[in-house]
Amino acid sequence: KITFNDINFTDGYYFTLGTKQPAPGGVGTHLQAWWKADAGTATTTDDASNASWTDQSSHGFVANQTTTGADYWENGINFNPVLRFTGSNEDFTVTNGIYGNTTRDNMFTYVVCTRASTGAEHNILQQELSVSADLYGMLFWTNNDTYYYEGDNGESSGRIKHAWGGTANQPHLWVGGAAESASTPGGNFKYLMRDNTMYDNTTGTSTVSGGTNDLRIGTGHDGAGDYNGDIAEIIILDGIPSALEEDQIQSYLAIKYGITLASSDYYNSAGTVVWDNSTYSAYHYDVAGIGRDDNGSLLQKQSKSVNSDAIVTMSTEAIAADND
Repeated sequence: KITFNDINFTDGYYFTLGTKQPAPGGVGTHLQAWWKADAGTATTTDDASNASWTDQSSHGFVANQTTTGADYWENGINFNPVLRFTGSNEDFTVTNGIYGNTTRDNMFTYVVCTRASTGAEHNILQQELSVSADLYGMLFWTNNDTYYYEGDNGESSGRIKHAWGGTANQPHLWVGGAAESASTPGGNFKYLMRDNTMYDNTTGTSTVSGGTNDLRIGTGHDGAGDYNGDIAEIIILDGIPSALEEDQIQSYLAIKYGITLASSDYYNSAGTVVWDNSTYSAYHYDVAGIGRDDNGSLLQKQSKSVNSDAIVTMSTEAIAADND
């Protein structure tokens, strides 16, 4: 609440009020795109097909259904909404992609999702450079490897991969980093993490960048490899985050979706530790939490770890069907 008393303005004078725009974990620097199922969807009706999904960054990229959009589910992961893809022609297209025909050598991607089945190609997102070259993407391959690439999609250059290692229908937080230097939170040019566990890293650098081809969410750029599972949130930075900024983003997603980060402190948007792993390492299992962080875009009113052996559900009030 703001109150002004006894203020007189000379003709032509004015003032401006502004607020800080919330960002994931309070990290707004280099925020290129941010899709989350609890904002920007064309529908909030449970089990209804969603026709569009609007990015919550300042760019406002609109992902429109290509033919049919994924279904909106109110209570998807830890009482929060998801978009549910069935693996059959349910996907979205961002016309002209997110690169703006500009060179972007640093792309860091954070995704919370589940995979409903294994043994098939499942594309989370993908943008094409040309008919014969991929530009950017994250996907699960037929051999159950997880792929992340920015630039030339080839070994020792733009691509990094590792065995998926997950469980069907188990939510995970995936992090893919791709940079023009090794001065990254992962300590290398490219790296891939799942729930804060480093899967792989490489010194390979991208050899191509740029482009205005469409970005696809939930399928490959050629319309193949439809995603089968839930996607809750996608965060994309086009610059190198600091180690603390990456911790803040991961903490925001982990608290929101009840994901336990391996051997990690949890931080709020001010960079303050809210869960100290070193102090409570003996209890660092099935971590979940509730709380409000306006600058970090977090309002988690009830929570339960997504791990299968979790037994505690906490809430600010009586346990409800969803986080609303």
